[in-house]
Amino acid sequence: MNAWRHIPLDLALATGPTGNGGVYLVVRVDRILGVPTKVEALYVGRTLRPFRRRFREHVDPWRSHNEALHDALSKRDLDGLELWVRELGAREARRAEKTLIRWLKPKLNKIRYDGEENG
Repeated sequence: MNAWRHIPLDLALATGPTGNGGVYLVVRVDRILGVPTKVEALYVGRTLRPFRRRFREHVDPWRSHNEALHDALSKRDLDGLELWVRELGAREARRAEKTLIRWLKPKLNKIRYDGEENG
């Protein structure tokens, strides 16, 4: 089973996340002494391509499909923002993305899955 991995967003912007695709989240994490005390999902997405390639599309103003997410990633104040990734196959990634959007209700996602059966 592939575990979630997370990196600070400024590092993700500099180097790009590794991995071959699956589900990814942009989250704001409040920490005290390194311990997460609050996690807010801002965006949930999925990709079958390498995470690095997909993430770079989000920060490229000519390729980004979500202006609000692009604006959030372009701000200089990235303190507390992290990129979480989990490698999954296509079917599992789709299911995970829909479930996470439904439950977390990330404010930067355009698509919502409210009221839809799980799956």
